[in-house]
Amino acid sequence: EHPGLDGVSLQSDGIGHAGVGQEGRHEPVVASSVKTGKASHNKKRVRAIEWMSMFFARSRDYQYSFIDCHCHIDLLYARLNITPETTFSKFRQNYSDTFPQNYEGCVAVFCHPNTFTTDNPQDQILKCISAEEGVWIA
Repeated sequence: EHPGLDGVSLQSDGIGHAGVGQEGRHEPVVASSVKTGKASHNKKRVRAIEWMSMFFARSRDYQYSFIDCHCHIDLLYARLNITPETTFSKFRQNYSDTFPQNYEGCVAVFCHPNTFTTDNPQDQILKCISAEEGVWIA
């Protein structure tokens, strides 16, 4: 289980997929795997999962590599309570249903000045991310 978009909790097989679909490709987690809660929050969750499902399916047909040229990895980690020692490849594995099929990498933009201080856990994110393949730092 891991949170998806907007804090959506998803049940999955550990890599963000519900099963194997056409041509042996994994299918994204579907709305039936959403944990129940308040009605209005459930609608938001279902919409987020529907969006992820459509995005994931649509990205199968993309012909070119995708590089996110403005990615705030430090803010993602903070918002999702990811430990600074978590590699971005592990993050991508845990949140694979939010990345397009043709994803090749990202340009990480660190906007918090605290990211660059040695006494801050955010600095650990910078050190960890700088060793990742497919992550460029700006």
